[in-house]
Amino acid sequence: MPDLHDFERHYQPPRGELYVLRHHEVVVGSVGVELIGVGTAELHRLYLDSHLRGRGTGRALVEAALDWCRARAVTHVVLWSDTRFDRAHRLYERMGFRQTGHRALPGDINQSEEYRFERPVSMAPP
Repeated sequence: MPDLHDFERHYQPPRGELYVLRHHEVVVGSVGVELIGVGTAELHRLYLDSHLRGRGTGRALVEAALDWCRARAVTHVVLWSDTRFDRAHRLYERMGFRQTGHRALPGDINQSEEYRFERPVSMAPP
């Protein structure tokens, strides 16, 4: 988690932003967005407590990140998601993301693999 070990470089404005959802001072959700190139941002750390899944909360967090992109004239957004997160993949696809890649994480103790998703920021919501 190199982004969390160097939070300022990844999420401090104007480079990025981390949104945290709290319920009674307990963190129950998050999403990060980071500029990674001219006109391109990457989403990170979309997490939700299980009781919030399927209620539109994940969509709202992703929309907050997309709004951040729009305000900065970012035109394209990408993300990487563990291959095991089927429910998140369905959310991304409903929001217009396309799966465009696959990678194994070398040196990962869990031998994790991830799918790459991307979409234009400006596309109309499905």
